[in-house]
Amino acid sequence: KQDLLQGNMFNLAVDNPLQVIKGLQELPGVKECYIFGSSIRVRVNDWSDSKIIRDYAGVDPEPVLPTLEDVFINLSRTEVSVNE
Repeated sequence: KQDLLQGNMFNLAVDNPLQVIKGLQELPGVKECYIFGSSIRVRVNDWSDSKIIRDYAGVDPEPVLPTLEDVFINLSRTEVSVNE
């Protein structure tokens, strides 16, 4: 799973994920972010990018290992962009 998803994965437990995710997508170092249950999954280039995420979101990002669902979401997005 980790080989398919390059970078590092964090989980963000925020009160307003739909608002927070809009700005996260624009932050340097953020490769991908999406709603994951009631939180946000963020994939970044490097662990040091977690400080930028924390400063923006106001919560500490929790490092997580990618799940099968994360891989599925990533592959689904790749499939869509290839077919467009």
